[in-house]
Amino acid sequence: MDAVSEVKSRLNIEDVVSQYVQLKRSGRNFKGLSPWTNEKTPSFMVSPEKQIWHDFSGNKGGDVFSFVMEVEGLDFRQALEMLARKAGVD
Repeated sequence: MDAVSEVKSRLNIEDVVSQYVQLKRSGRNFKGLSPWTNEKTPSFMVSPEKQIWHDFSGNKGGDVFSFVMEVEGLDFRQALEMLARKAGVD
């Protein structure tokens, strides 16, 4: 298994995202306020089942890596290293 797959298998996207966004359960998903816009109505969704996120206000989305890259301003390698540390992957 490569490092990317291993990190994805060990981390839940909702746990990572909830360090930046206050999430509330909404059916099978979680919703919250976009971290990139000053909105009053939640348009940010996280699907634990699919391990993806989508920000309807900014029309962005992706997996746990793209979220960390976007919110922290990192490139893929830096995001992978940061998440690998959280997941306990070398």
